[in-house]
This record gives sequence, C-alpha cells and structure tokens, in this order.
Amino acid sequence: VNYSYNDRYLLSASIRHEGSTKFGANYKWGNFPAFSLGWNVTNEEFMQHVDFLNNLKLRLGFGITGTVPTDPYISLKKLDTGDNFYTGNGWISTLKPKSNTNPDLRWEKKEEWNLGFDYALFNNFIRGSFDLYKRTTKDMLWNYTVPMPPYLYDKMIVNAGTMENKGFEAQVIVTPVRTKEFTWNSTVNYSTNKNKLVSLSNDQFK
Repeated sequence: VNYSYNDRYLLSASIRHEGSTKFGANYKWGNFPAFSLGWNVTNEEFMQHVDFLNNLKLRLGFGITGTVPTDPYISLKKLDTGDNFYTGNGWISTLKPKSNTNPDLRWEKKEEWNLGFDYALFNNFIRGSFDLYKRTTKDMLWNYTVPMPPYLYDKMIVNAGTMENKGFEAQVIVTPVRTKEFTWNSTVNYSTNKNKLVSLSNDQFK
C-alpha cells in the first residue's frame, strides 16, 4: 500500500507471508511486515521562500526480513544404513537415525529501524542523505550441544542467538561543474557500524 497526500506526507506499508520446506513442522511460514513514513518539508507553504533549500525530506522506516538456511533437511530425522543381518532370502541392510528432529526450526528474523533525511542545497549544488539505523537479528541459527536423552545425538542446529547492529551513514554529493556538455560530480561517503552479540543462549539451549 502506497499513499501520498499533496506530495507532502508519504506512507508505504507491506506484509509478506513466506514459507519454506527447510523449516520445522511448527514453523513453515513467517510474516514479514514493513512500513515507512516520509515528509517532504520543502513542499510546505512555510518553506516556499527558502530559496537555498531545494529538497528536504524526512524518513522513518521499520521492516522485518527472514533468512532461510542454506542446507535442506536440517529439521528432519535423517536416516543412515546400519548393521546387516542375514535371512533365508539373503542379507538385509537396516536403517537407523543419523540426526535429531527439530520441529521448531524457524526463520532468522532481522528487525531494522531507520531514521534519516535527504537534502539538496543551492540549486542542487550540494545534495545527499544522512541515516541512522538499528538492526536486531533474532533466532539466529547455531549448532548446539544437547543432552542425550531425550535426543538421540548430542548436536542439533536450533534458533537461539541474538545480534545487534547499529550505525550511521552519510553521503554528500557536490556538483562543481554543470554544463550542457559536461557534469562533474564528487561523492563522499561516511559510515559507522557497531556489532554486538547480545546472546548465544536462550531458556532451552546454552
């Protein structure tokens, strides 16, 4: 859904319902919403006489995305050949489990907030953007040691970790020369980034 009122106030919202057979029986599907709000400040009446400011747009956004594991069949009990035994009709191979079942295997989810603004000054001589963001990754997958019993094997890939990522991004574009035949743009980018491993455990897995 996209909505614009008088080219001043902007709204965009969406939701995705995605499924994958790589997940456990209890979590085949995931819901991933997103929205963003925008305000074109330069289109307001009180900005009409500010000649040096060609564009000023404030933005706020939030969204969730999901990550699918690379390997298939992680949630299922896989089988392997076991010992052979002999009958009157010949040798027969047995089958035995080779992995644990995890019906709760689910999406890694990334939740991200973004706050920023776009600007242009002096007839677009200087333009660019500034952004603050914070991303939290929940239900991260990891190969954990699990007790035997109740599990058949001592290793299992489960969702338990949390990671936090936040930073600042800035872009400045300067156009010192602009003619009909030639345009010169110079761009400077700056960014900071901080990662924090919040937890690799939850109530069940350590």
